[in-house]
Amino acid sequence: MAREVVCIDRGCVSGAVDAQQLVRDSRELLEVLRKLDELQTDVFSSAPYYEFAAGNFGRAIYEILYEGWLSDQFTEDELRELRVQLERLWRHEGEPAEVNLVCTAQQVDVVSHDYPYLMLIGRVREPLGVLYRVGDAPQGIGSIMHDATKVHALFFSNAKQITQLLRYSFQLRATADDELHDAAARAFPLLHFHEKLSVNSFGLDLNEHLPTVCLHLGFLNDEFLAIAKESGWDLPQVIAAAKAKAVDFSDESDNTKRAKQKIRERNVAFLTQKGDPKVVLCTLHTKITATRGRIHFHPPVPEIAPGRLLVGKFCEHLPV
Repeated sequence: MAREVVCIDRGCVSGAVDAQQLVRDSRELLEVLRKLDELQTDVFSSAPYYEFAAGNFGRAIYEILYEGWLSDQFTEDELRELRVQLERLWRHEGEPAEVNLVCTAQQVDVVSHDYPYLMLIGRVREPLGVLYRVGDAPQGIGSIMHDATKVHALFFSNAKQITQLLRYSFQLRATADDELHDAAARAFPLLHFHEKLSVNSFGLDLNEHLPTVCLHLGFLNDEFLAIAKESGWDLPQVIAAAKAKAVDFSDESDNTKRAKQKIRERNVAFLTQKGDPKVVLCTLHTKITATRGRIHFHPPVPEIAPGRLLVGKFCEHLPV
């Protein structure tokens, strides 16, 4: 299963120019490593231990971890966990391979940053993430070149942006049906996906439209339920809120709901937590394009997936 690979760039923390900034960056780095560990992501460092120790951040973090510098700014548990996480990253063999970092004009500009050194170029595969700078720097898609090998990567700078890495991973993995559900569950954990979904059912050019699919699923995962509950499930308000996020969302018309044959096509049988089938009617849907591509879903059903929207169909435009 091709889950994400993440490289921690050796220049990810600016160094000991500002002690308090270093403390904040170290905590942010710990949060990133903790989150990646929870996600069981394959993480490795961009340089072995001795290069970290020789660099600006490396020297500073070495003194924090092993010589007591700024230790009063951290709890014992923080220091212990940071030490364990970093030593795990540094525990690999071989020499780093130098690779060039390339970004196009429309992508986030990280080309001014020092080139990262990626260990074991054979491990580099898509989806790849690079923690290139800790803090509030923007994230964006770039590419890594090594000889004739080009690998696209999501460059990020804090724990919150890991969500973007997972959704970038979803776009790369979703076209393989055996990868879809794992990728979707990681990228959109507040959605419950029907087991037979396939993005190939949209009838769309996926190279062009998968980013829009990801945008719509992100809205359903991140905001839909909160907006719906706050409005008292007032659909015009939810539709307006979705439109403000560039998501075209609606319910089926009354005429469609009265047509038994047409409404039957919106029925989806989910399994309850006890393993029993339960049919739900997925009339709510987002529209990938005006005429093609629909994501049909249903509000949470406690016996199926408490608190999670049920995503029942990826499909073309159903008859109305």
